[in-house]
Amino acid sequence: MLFCSSLWSENWVIGAQHFESNKTDSQILKALGDSMPSLILNSLGNTLNRDVTPDEKFERKKYELQKNRLSLFLQLSAEYKKRDNLVLNNYSEKQLSKKINEADKKIKELEEKLRVNLEEEAEEKALSEKNQAMVDSGKYSSLDISTEGKKWLYLFKNMFVKNESLISQETITFYRDDVSKLFTPSAAALSEGIGSYTFEKEVYSAKINTLITGKITSFGDYLSVNIDAYLFPGSKRIASVMEVGSLRELDVIANSIAGKLVPAITNSMPVELNIFVSPKEAQNVKFYFNDEIQTLGKDGLRVHSGISSFQVQADGYKSISTTYDFLGNHKYLIEIQLEQENDSFVYLLNQNDSEVSIYANGKSVDKLENNYSKITINGQTILGQIVNKEGLSGFYYIPEKDVETGITLKVKQNLKNNADYIDKRRKWMYGSYSALMVSLIPKFICSGKFNNYTDAYYILKTDESYNRAKKWGTASYITNYVSLGCGVWFGYELVRYLIAANTVLPKKAKTTDIIFEDVIKIDTSNQNETDENAIEINTAEVEE
Repeated sequence: MLFCSSLWSENWVIGAQHFESNKTDSQILKALGDSMPSLILNSLGNTLNRDVTPDEKFERKKYELQKNRLSLFLQLSAEYKKRDNLVLNNYSEKQLSKKINEADKKIKELEEKLRVNLEEEAEEKALSEKNQAMVDSGKYSSLDISTEGKKWLYLFKNMFVKNESLISQETITFYRDDVSKLFTPSAAALSEGIGSYTFEKEVYSAKINTLITGKITSFGDYLSVNIDAYLFPGSKRIASVMEVGSLRELDVIANSIAGKLVPAITNSMPVELNIFVSPKEAQNVKFYFNDEIQTLGKDGLRVHSGISSFQVQADGYKSISTTYDFLGNHKYLIEIQLEQENDSFVYLLNQNDSEVSIYANGKSVDKLENNYSKITINGQTILGQIVNKEGLSGFYYIPEKDVETGITLKVKQNLKNNADYIDKRRKWMYGSYSALMVSLIPKFICSGKFNNYTDAYYILKTDESYNRAKKWGTASYITNYVSLGCGVWFGYELVRYLIAANTVLPKKAKTTDIIFEDVIKIDTSNQNETDENAIEINTAEVEE
């Protein structure tokens, strides 16, 4: 059974170190050497998983065995030195013989441990090679079988070739759980190189599984970034990536590099997809996988494992899209049921005074007379936009329950620059809030003075103390009313700001009793009723 150190029992940690540059005296490249690794790690995201294969588990086990072997060898060396030094001590012949026998016994124990250690490594290597060959040949599956009957079926079917523990998944996390934290090796480790034992030991102590190194080369406003990713233990380079771009597009460079690193970091294994689209009459079917169009052949489609998106389009049918987490080294059956588009319409009465362009679900709609527009419906909620000649826009929506063939709805949008309007209302709100806070200062002062002089008057009732209390009482009443007025003003401006903030929300189109007399008659008698969109993903393996 493969041994896995507790260091990697839960998470698979990725880290990066400072990137070198071709201009050591450039402060910009020096700062970029710290920021670029963080940008790349941040672009990787925090939802990735690593498929840990038998050969990688063996490298972990091998490192542990080598570390223990080194410790045993140092102990053996010390015991040999102790035994050799016995003759220098003033022991009798009998005592010396006893001491030498005891030393030989300890030496034999250490040598036996070394022999067992080497044998264990040889056994683990042979087992790892066997298991890795099974994985490479595709005779491995970590599929969770849901029903009890299927469990028995797969148990007997794959009793001699399946091993559910060959590949395990570990969550990818970042060094110190912070993309801005870079790994800094010692000067000795740097001088000996990334393949040295010293360097590997420091990476191991930092609990890093993969370390990203890089070099930035800059000429003018452009730069190239060369990235190497190393797997530890073993110091094995698993990826090399280069990207060229402008200094003004660092995010684009980082995203591109991260995208190229993902397959190596996740150790993603191939996935086979068998895709069937119905009805068969659908013409010009296009299948997009991760926004790239794919050609569907008889042998299916081979893609990388992980969370992926796919979309299906066909002439005269509604497009369908979804995402799914595909496990590596599996075959999936994807059955897609397309639904025909309906040539049905609703009519939208635009109550704006100016001439505008109207869009529905991202598509321009047909303009009719008298501010009416005709919107094609497919039994779904409609989210649209109204744009005037000045570029000012507003959004509207029609709930699915209001989408009925031939009805007329009306919408009124107050088209204006919402950003400027919201900013104006926010400034007024902050101004009223500041006035309220400032008004509280004299209010508290006058109230305090009034209370103090009132207490003084009750202690010593004189005309002078009475006049002072009366004066501060008047001031207290005035400041109280001023604060009250500022509070009302602030409440009023707060409400106006909230109303302004809500102007960016889509306006709901209202139903009417108007019947639009269109010259184009709507014929829905020949429309074929179809079931709802259906994408069924069968995670059971497809028989060869």
